[in-house]
Amino acid sequence: RFVFVFSAMAEEDIQDISHPAQFWDGKPPTRITLRLVLEKSLTQAQLLEYDSLDEQEALERIRSLKSLHLQWLGLSEISGLEAFDAAEVLYLQANRLSRIENLEWLPRLQFLALQCNRIAVVENLTCLTSLEFLDLSRNAIVEVDEKELPKSINMLNFRGNLCAEAPNYKAKLLAHLPELAQLDGEEVQPGSPPGSPPEKAAEVAAEATAEDVILNKGSSSALGAYWMRKDLYAGLTADVKDFIDAYALESLGTED
Repeated sequence: RFVFVFSAMAEEDIQDISHPAQFWDGKPPTRITLRLVLEKSLTQAQLLEYDSLDEQEALERIRSLKSLHLQWLGLSEISGLEAFDAAEVLYLQANRLSRIENLEWLPRLQFLALQCNRIAVVENLTCLTSLEFLDLSRNAIVEVDEKELPKSINMLNFRGNLCAEAPNYKAKLLAHLPELAQLDGEEVQPGSPPGSPPEKAAEVAAEATAEDVILNKGSSSALGAYWMRKDLYAGLTADVKDFIDAYALESLGTED
């Protein structure tokens, strides 16, 4: 059970819901626009600076943006990201997305957070040849086609999906992803044969406290789904390590 407390909401609007995507039921979908990406991904000072730029300078600023924050917005589709081809990090968790699409515009993407949406099919990811971190936990994925996953993935999470309960689930992923270091919060031992159970990493997941569950809707910080130690992703690039550290600071919630 997830408990969400948003500072901008009246007391009667505070909800106990079983899945973050349910928060958006009955509300009109949000559409990704250039302005929305900038407002959510830049600080106030950076946004003021952007507004003072001429057209060419503004375009250069857009194309240099490496981290896109589009979590908790009620998005129903991934679109409108063509201008951000330098992006390496994309936060899309806790929306109501039902499809993975239109990511071919982001060839440099290394970090993709898609947990707590309504995605049923793993697709349209092989274009992301630099992707190292993928979180698809708590979606609606019954079966995963491992061939739809880029071989570059180092950390992967499908927890909370029925596909993670399939008998050959781990074996198929381990056989297809040679760089995989962590699967569903568990360390994958180097050289372990496909199908062998990965050992649990010590202190990977911490017990969530009440502060982990109380989230501020206006916050621009990433909302993490689990905690990770640095030695579990030594192979990742320095930039992506920084984002994983930030991503792991907070929790999306806990389940009873």
